[in-house]
Amino acid sequence: MPAVPARRIVTLPGDGIGPEILAPTLELKTSFHRPARAGKLYGDARVVHRDRDVIFLEGRLTGADGELIATASATARIVPFPKGASAE
Repeated sequence: MPAVPARRIVTLPGDGIGPEILAPTLELKTSFHRPARAGKLYGDARVVHRDRDVIFLEGRLTGADGELIATASATARIVPFPKGASAE
C-alpha cells in the first residue's frame, strides 16, 4: 500500500465541501492513540457543523481489528474557488 502524506488526506476530494470551494485550515488537531500495524486502515470523517464561511470537521482512523489509532478535528474557512481557475 503506498504511503499518503497527511496533508493530502486532509484535502481529499469528496469532503462534503464541494469542488468549487477552497477550505484553508484554520486549526488542525490530531491525537495519536496507538501505533498503526501493517494491514488495512479505515478512516471515517464527518462534517460536524457548517456555517456560511467556516466548517468544523472530525475524523477517526481505526485498524482492521477495530482498535482506534488516531482522531482528528479541524476548523476550516470556506472560500469560493477563484473564477476561471482550475481545481486540478
